[in-house]
Amino acid sequence: MIDPPRPEAKAAVATCRKAGIKPVMITGDHVVTASAIAKALGIMEPGDRAITGAELDAMTDDNFATIVDAVREGRGIYANIRKVVGFLLGTNIGEVITVFAAMLLWHKTPLVSMQLLWINLVTDSLPAIALGMEAVESDVMDRKPKPKDEGIFAHGLGVQVVLQGLMFALLTLIGFVVGENVTGSLAGGQTMAFMILSLSQIVQAFNMRSEHSLFRIGPFSNHTLNWAALISPRAGVPRAVHPRGHRFRPDHTAVGAVPARPRPHPRPAARHGNLQGHRADPPPPLSDAKTA
Repeated sequence: MIDPPRPEAKAAVATCRKAGIKPVMITGDHVVTASAIAKALGIMEPGDRAITGAELDAMTDDNFATIVDAVREGRGIYANIRKVVGFLLGTNIGEVITVFAAMLLWHKTPLVSMQLLWINLVTDSLPAIALGMEAVESDVMDRKPKPKDEGIFAHGLGVQVVLQGLMFALLTLIGFVVGENVTGSLAGGQTMAFMILSLSQIVQAFNMRSEHSLFRIGPFSNHTLNWAALISPRAGVPRAVHPRGHRFRPDHTAVGAVPARPRPHPRPAARHGNLQGHRADPPPPLSDAKTA
């Protein structure tokens, strides 16, 4: 009495190997019988060997605590994905609303293309990578399992992202208007908008670390984010404020930053007269008059 494999099984195995799939056979037959069937189907190749159930049990970690640790790690990874997505979408929504509102209201661009590129490549990327490396929170196993059809923006994350984007846009527009009025130039307003948007994204990275208070998890417990917060402002917000403001460095002009100095007030023209603390110039000499 024999139980041969089905005729289509060998073709299916060959198709799997072409697709890069490695087929594995599990059977209740004796190890010798199983090896013969696997060779006939093309599953077992030279160098492969069949193992028994006892050998498989010895290789398997049947500790239930390992399963719990795997679930905990998986929940932490999913939570970090939500943090990174929320951070990136919130900051980018703020950028879009800032540019759109400024063009609509004043027909001016609050950020030049180089500033937008710098923010997306430097100020966004480093904190986002650091958020993805956030440690698993201690209460992650206290949460209920998530339904299969639950989206990533569930539990108010989508609304939170939109509101945060609006807040970033409002702060940046206020900085743009104030900077332009104080410096008297469009570049001054763009510099102020660039600094506010860049620094607010650093603050937002810390805000997205947890749904709890930062003081509960430790405000500086993520050392990778601490380094990102130190590097990003230095790279993303060049020193646009100078005490004297008479010299630029190459990285200042690369992002369109200007010295944030108030516009100079015009000095009154000097007039001849006896002003306090001012000595009047002597009158020009008169030419000799001819006598009649």
